Amino acid sequence: MDRLRQYLRLLRLGHWVKNGFLFLPLFFDKQLFDKHLFAKVFMAALAFALVSSAVYVFNDYRDRHRDALHPIKKNRPLASGAITPLAGFMAALACAVLAAALVWYVKSWPLGLVLLFYFFINVLYSLGLKRISILDVFMVSFGYLLRVYAGGEVAHIAPSEWLMLMSLLLALFLALAKRRDDVMIFENSGQKMRQSIEGYNQAFLNTALSMLGGIMIVCYAMYVLSPDTIARYGGNHMFLTILFVLAGVLRYVQVTLVEQGSGSPVNLLYKDRFLQVTIAGWLLGLVWIIYFYKP
Repeated sequence: MDRLRQYLRLLRLGHWVKNGFLFLPLFFDKQLFDKHLFAKVFMAALAFALVSSAVYVFNDYRDRHRDALHPIKKNRPLASGAITPLAGFMAALACAVLAAALVWYVKSWPLGLVLLFYFFINVLYSLGLKRISILDVFMVSFGYLLRVYAGGEVAHIAPSEWLMLMSLLLALFLALAKRRDDVMIFENSGQKMRQSIEGYNQAFLNTALSMLGGIMIVCYAMYVLSPDTIARYGGNHMFLTILFVLAGVLRYVQVTLVEQGSGSPVNLLYKDRFLQVTIAGWLLGLVWIIYFYKP
């Protein structure tokens, strides 16, 4: 049982929640409850999750010696030696084969090309591009844009410019918050958790996070108050959801700057009750306005 748990940790099943971004085009196009489209996007999200797991294994293999020096990452299966590199390679290969089978089942060649491109840029990231500060966070964030685009392709929905922009801003915000956690470890222990860490410091990251947080809130407000959005959803009630976005951004900034706890956005999502409530409130508000509100 412990062996299975180690493999599940290696594949980072908890991070599969990131692939919810594939459902965004379907959600905002008022087609979330279309069973046929939902099933196709679900299969695509599963394929993306499997490829992302293969990428995680590759990254962990490359970083296993560096991770062994990290106070938390040292417990990862490859860094701790709980799983051998060969066993990790076989697990990654199995994920890639299953992802290919899902692409064939969905019969979406654009999805297959997006997955190949996603894997390719992540290999480049692991092989050296992650050493370049700022570029490293943009490459991580680009993966979220690919998820949104893939979800739209499978559902035959063109994602709006607003959706792509907000996804990019959110991904950059989370990536920079994570870099700040690494900077704190570097300043406190002298251990470089990332090769790009010398390109960052607290002052720069604090400024960047404040800037991105403000831009996200303003862009979201512009989106919900735009004439196109009001016409599409039959009223301006969506402006009420700005409250949840504002509260969520402020809470994440608080966790990052005050509590120094932004090392893992996924773990924070699973543990922080305030964020859970704000996200749930935001989603429920959108569901009511998009799917049930009758002007």
